[in-house]
Amino acid sequence: MTSMIDVVFLLIIFFMLVAQLSRQQRVELDLAQLRDDTPARDTRAELAIVNVLPEGGVRLGARTFDDAPTIDAALIRHLVETRDQLPQGTPALVRAARGESYARVHAAMRAAADAGFSSVHLAIDAEPRE
Repeated sequence: MTSMIDVVFLLIIFFMLVAQLSRQQRVELDLAQLRDDTPARDTRAELAIVNVLPEGGVRLGARTFDDAPTIDAALIRHLVETRDQLPQGTPALVRAARGESYARVHAAMRAAADAGFSSVHLAIDAEPRE
């Protein structure tokens, strides 16, 4: 039967070897940094932003679509045109006021999905209200 001190010494040797091997695999790199004079890329320009308006209707860019039975077809056509102008894989972002009816938000998200956007995001306020 192996004594406890032998097991402890084996464990110490094992952990010392593992620590040494992990240090050898680590590589110090001088990573690139963004210079202060380099303007940050505005990613909002690369999104299709759909705003669900509190007074009714949906806005995509400068165009407003009123709530009507034909809103879906017109909005989808405009979303397809917008999607074609953006890089492939660009997501659509749906924004709505707090307390807005989810049915209207869902309709806007469904229209973006039907227009062929591979992903549709819902904008939320991450800051908790007091």
